[in-house]
Amino acid sequence: MIPVAILSLSLLAAPAEPPAAQAGLKLRVAHVYTEQYAWHRSFERFRDVLKAKSGGTIDVEIFARGAGGTLVSELDYVSHLRKGSLDGATVSPAAIGTVAPEVGFLDLMYLWKDRDHWRRALDGDVGRRMADVIRNATAKGGMPGFEVLGYWGGNTMNLVSRSRGYQTLEDLSGVKVRVQDSPVQIDLWRALGTKPSTIPYASVKDALKDGTIDAAVSVSASTLDRKFYEGGRHVSETGHAITVRPFLLSGHAWKKLTPEQREWVMDAAREATTVDRSLEAQDDRDAESEMKTKYGVKFYPFLERDAMREQTQGVRERVAKELKLEDMLADIESAWEKSPGRSKKK
Repeated sequence: MIPVAILSLSLLAAPAEPPAAQAGLKLRVAHVYTEQYAWHRSFERFRDVLKAKSGGTIDVEIFARGAGGTLVSELDYVSHLRKGSLDGATVSPAAIGTVAPEVGFLDLMYLWKDRDHWRRALDGDVGRRMADVIRNATAKGGMPGFEVLGYWGGNTMNLVSRSRGYQTLEDLSGVKVRVQDSPVQIDLWRALGTKPSTIPYASVKDALKDGTIDAAVSVSASTLDRKFYEGGRHVSETGHAITVRPFLLSGHAWKKLTPEQREWVMDAAREATTVDRSLEAQDDRDAESEMKTKYGVKFYPFLERDAMREQTQGVRERVAKELKLEDMLADIESAWEKSPGRSKKK
């Protein structure tokens, strides 16, 4: 269940009057992390900028993980965005993939060479085309489609593991790895010789502790936030993906905004997106440092990234063909070849 407070959105409960006549609107947004996480602070920027631009006529209420005493998943958020009982959320492509399968494309391994390649694609044609895909896919069944207000994330995915670090493909053979509950992710990790598991994200810490899984895909900030290090004190720097987390607005909420209000929302979203990318990068570096110095987590360089990318190429090509996104994959890979090299951590 979603918190009762979210279900009673003032924006959606407003009288049926022309948008221009509305005043005192409230947008309610949600995310699955704590108030200390970058997403929450970025939503706070979104709220503050939107309130200032609207002269105080639009407010934003933010629900972090466990708000109202209820823990809900990103799948719940997507469902409530479609119904209009939630205004906005930042979620993973896997969650959106339940209504827009094409979005799972953004989670493919080694799609992005580095953060610069990632940024240029998502802020350019690739991001615009994917926003159209999401809008059209979520508009089915007479529902107004989601609006993509920005792409958050930008952090490198690695493997956190319980008993050892992994540095080669041979090391990964037979390893039980928790991955997103997505057929594509399962296929990718099977192609690498691992045994993928799709246990709930909330169970990862305990599953690492008791050996239900050997490893889990994660970024450093999430590993720290979720205390995965309590069960996994080893991080293998596979760098196999860079996170893409669309910031979505419900089509129901978008329809109720005037053209001027939409401009305010987009301006605020752009500022929030810039803030999020900076915060996530810094938080990831800080989390890695804290895990090393405070919790004794060991980090291991992965030595066969090129081989890992080559071994998963067939899955990328198959998925792109199935989703009719061959041209998007070709554009991304063309930009990969032109990019000077993998970005280094600062």
